[in-house]
Amino acid sequence: LAAIVLLAGVSIVPLSASGQQGQPQADPAISVSAEPTEPVTAGSTFEVTYTIRNVGEASGAFTVEAEPLPTNVSVTEFSGDVQGPNPDGSPPSTSTTAIAAGSSATVTITYRSVANATGEQRLGIQATQSIDQTTDDEQTTVTLSQPQASPSITVTDAPDVASPGGEFEVTYEISNTGTQNSSFTLSADRLPASISVTQFAGDIQAPTPDASPPRVSTVSLPGGSASTTASITITYRADESVTGEQSLGVTAEAPLSGAADNTSSTVIVEDPTDRALQAASADQPEQISQDDITIAITKRDRGEQLNNINVTQDDITILITLRNRAG
Repeated sequence: LAAIVLLAGVSIVPLSASGQQGQPQADPAISVSAEPTEPVTAGSTFEVTYTIRNVGEASGAFTVEAEPLPTNVSVTEFSGDVQGPNPDGSPPSTSTTAIAAGSSATVTITYRSVANATGEQRLGIQATQSIDQTTDDEQTTVTLSQPQASPSITVTDAPDVASPGGEFEVTYEISNTGTQNSSFTLSADRLPASISVTQFAGDIQAPTPDASPPRVSTVSLPGGSASTTASITITYRADESVTGEQSLGVTAEAPLSGAADNTSSTVIVEDPTDRALQAASADQPEQISQDDITIAITKRDRGEQLNNINVTQDDITILITLRNRAG
C-alpha cells in the first residue's frame, strides 16, 4: 500500500516520447522553384516544382500533400526526391527522401486541368515532419486559358522584278504556333491599286480571289507544330501603266480567336528592255556586247548590283535576247 502511495504523485511518460524530448528534429521550409511561365491550356498537363529545405538540426523525411488543390485540377504524378507517392489519395500525397540538415530536396507535381477550366488556379503543397508535426506550406497561381490557334506567316519565294502588264508569283508559308488545330484566312489586304490578284494555289480550300480584299482559306494545320506548314502561292498581275517599287502585304488570321500575323514583300515593276539597257549602260540593243552579258552573269553570281540594278536571271536572259536580235 505504501508503495502505491509513493507512485501516485509520479507522472508516467511513454518511453518512446521521453526519448524524443530535447532531441534535434527536422524542420521543412518550402519554396516554388519552377512553374509554367505562360498561360496553361485548359485540358492539358503542366508541372510545378517545389524545393523543400530542411532548416532543422537533424536529418528527416517529410510528408508532402498537394494542398490547396482546385476541383478542376488533379494530380497525375509526383517525381523528384520522393518515395511512396500516392496521387490518388485525398489529398494526393507523397513522402520525400531523407533530407540532411541544411540540405534540400525537390518535388515535382504533374497536374492536369479539366477541359473547360479557365482563369487563375491556386496550387500549393504542405510539408509535415511526422514526429512532432512541424509543417510549412507554399502556394502559387497558374492561369488556365482555352486553346487557341495562332498563325505565323513568312515569304518563301518572290521575284525581284516584274514586267508592266505581266503576272508574277509570291509564295507564302503559314504555320500554326497556337494550341488548337485550325485553318487560317489569308487575305491580300495591303494591295496597291495597280496590282491585282488573279489566282491562289497550294494548300488551300475555298479560294475567293474576287473578294475585297482577295482571300483564301488554308487547309487545317495542327496546333503547336511549326514544322507542319501550308504553302500558298498568290499570282499577281501588274497594270500595264505601273512602274516602280510595289509593296505587297498579306495577313493570316485565325477565324475564331482573331489571332493574326502579317508579312510583306517588295517587287519592282519595270520594263524589261529598259532595265536591260540600263544594266548594260546602253541606249540601243546593238550597243550590248558579250562583255555586258559576262559582267551581268558575274554580278549575279556574286550578289552584287550592276548600275544600281540587282541582276536577276531574267535580266541576263533579256540581255542575251537583245544582243542576239541586234546581231
